[in-house]
Amino acid sequence: MVSRAEVSTAVAVWVAQAIVSKLQGNRTLSGICDAVVARNAVCEAVFAQFSPLVPPDSDLACREGCGHCCEAMIQTRPLEAIFAAAHAQLTLSAESLQEIRQRVARQRLPCPFLSESRCSIYTARLNVCRQYYSLDLSECLNGVYCQRDLKSDDKQTIRHQSHLREVVYAAATQGEDEACRLLRLQNGALLLDNVLRVLYSQPSAVERWLSGEEIFSTGTDAMT
Repeated sequence: MVSRAEVSTAVAVWVAQAIVSKLQGNRTLSGICDAVVARNAVCEAVFAQFSPLVPPDSDLACREGCGHCCEAMIQTRPLEAIFAAAHAQLTLSAESLQEIRQRVARQRLPCPFLSESRCSIYTARLNVCRQYYSLDLSECLNGVYCQRDLKSDDKQTIRHQSHLREVVYAAATQGEDEACRLLRLQNGALLLDNVLRVLYSQPSAVERWLSGEEIFSTGTDAMT
């Protein structure tokens, strides 16, 4: 059995170190991208190491083209939201980018990066998106993800590979939080639309955030 606590602690520490090493001497958009890529590399390395030690998923309900979890209010952190926006800018058409900006301006669901029931930035998707999975489509349709019915003692042991991925990326968020604390960067759970609205309306938003300025709305706009 693989201990959830051991995996979580290790991932959080390694992710914090990876982000700090990439951003400490390079507070630029490039540094942000390098930091998120490094964060994800840590997570995938840990997943690859431990996945042979836990059972495979028996009946994963998630399929390409299923975007039910994308219909919710999406929670993010500034670091990865900036990375996602940068990835979109580099990879999507001008028409697609305009559609994203319009969705953000309208403040409507679903996720602004969802296009025809598919994620338009899948390789740069957010931590919460990497965590979510469903073993029962009917529960997914009701907004229940990641086996919320697991007993408390079950949660201490990683039950299968999707559970492992959830644990790894949840711990990565903790590591990201610690890195931003050390770097004195504004952080915390925010709504994706709110972060994108700032990025799209303020040309100097990234530079200001990297300087330590608190530019994103908190309080009632944040999700905890």
